[in-house]
Amino acid sequence: MQIIMAAMPIGIYWAAGSIGHGHLAISVGTLVAYTGLQQGLFGPTVSLLGVGITLQSSLALFERVFEYLDLPVEMPQLRRRSHPKRLDVARSVEVRATVRLAGASTMRLNTTEGMSMYVEAADGTRLAYEDYGRGEPIVFVASAMLDADMWEYQIPWFVERGYRCIAFDRRGHGRSDRPSSGYDFDTLSDDLAAVIDHLDLRDITLVGHSTGGAEVAHYMARHGEERVARAVLVSAMLPYLMQADDNPAGIPEESIEGLIAAIRTDRPKWLAGQAQSFFATQRNPHVSPAMVDWMLALCLRPAPWVVPRIQRLALVTDHRSALSAITVPILVVHGALDFSAPIDLTGRRTAQRIAGAVLKEYPSAGHALIASHHEQFNTDVLEFIKG
Repeated sequence: MQIIMAAMPIGIYWAAGSIGHGHLAISVGTLVAYTGLQQGLFGPTVSLLGVGITLQSSLALFERVFEYLDLPVEMPQLRRRSHPKRLDVARSVEVRATVRLAGASTMRLNTTEGMSMYVEAADGTRLAYEDYGRGEPIVFVASAMLDADMWEYQIPWFVERGYRCIAFDRRGHGRSDRPSSGYDFDTLSDDLAAVIDHLDLRDITLVGHSTGGAEVAHYMARHGEERVARAVLVSAMLPYLMQADDNPAGIPEESIEGLIAAIRTDRPKWLAGQAQSFFATQRNPHVSPAMVDWMLALCLRPAPWVVPRIQRLALVTDHRSALSAITVPILVVHGALDFSAPIDLTGRRTAQRIAGAVLKEYPSAGHALIASHHEQFNTDVLEFIKG
């Protein structure tokens, strides 16, 4: 028998298997792979989350898992099971076993932690979410056109510092369903509430970027602050961007419609034209072309039906009354060079409207400061949470 050790940065998914389904909770971590030749190649793997487990204890745990599933470690044959069972070790995390009995037999055991899971919204839309770590929860709400993957520089960083991080894909984005309706702030905040309620999260730090910041504000106005300890509004499309009689400095409606028309005409071209200003690359030479390309690729992933609707929604909705009603601590983070949400129209006004809000301005940052200035941003958020 050959033993292979490897690091495993992510968890796993449910997959129906011919031996039935099981549940397993694991809080320790490494990846142990058993490989042997018996009736073809047999390569079961168990993904365990965490750090600090020894090889000896890994093997012992692996053998206990197979003993629990009534499978001999040598595994010359596989026995069928017809009923799910639950084994609780520290914290319940779903595990599914997949068995393929054809020539080369394989079996994989993995936890769902860190992979896309789903919660059903009120209208039946399936929302994909990811859940990493344990500790005080931080819920990340993505900007328009982006999904949970945008938090690449936040989620691992905060998990390593003892926080539980949850991110989800807005309807029409990422791995979530793509319905033709529901692209209004009431429904979007209800979707956020569905994720929070499904996981029964409390004492949450909400972190919303751009349109996600507006969703965070609307969530608190619509669903209350009972579950929320604090919120971070980063590069947020708040409080009100469209020009009106009582908002003369806003963006004229014809300019908004021109932007929507450009998106409909050639969305990739429009995004490419925004890329450099999105990062304020003229002041941030450390931002690589590869990072710009990565963000651009993420922005091309949502459903074409959705993009113009979400963009218009973010630009024409008035959140001023919602901001005035907020009572939890708020950190406003904004780049002084933000072209998408100019700081004079958004970040500074947002901070002024919320009693006690703290404003952090990044002089050289554009709209994508969560990537271009991620070290500074993460540190500021951590200090805010601890404070």
